[in-house]
Amino acid sequence: MDQKQVLERWLNQLKHNEISSDAIGLGPDKEVALRRIREELQKIKEMEKNQTLSTK
Repeated sequence: MDQKQVLERWLNQLKHNEISSDAIGLGPDKEVALRRIREELQKIKEMEKNQTLSTK
């Protein structure tokens, strides 16, 4: 699994209360953890988009 897949999996598991944010090292606040994961996913998507554009 790459980083993007791991983050997407954690995001889904947090949303469904299958894991806690403490379990993945993001502190006790679930909402903060969700926001941080979404931010990281957005960064990855932007990097992928830039790589796609630069290869054209």
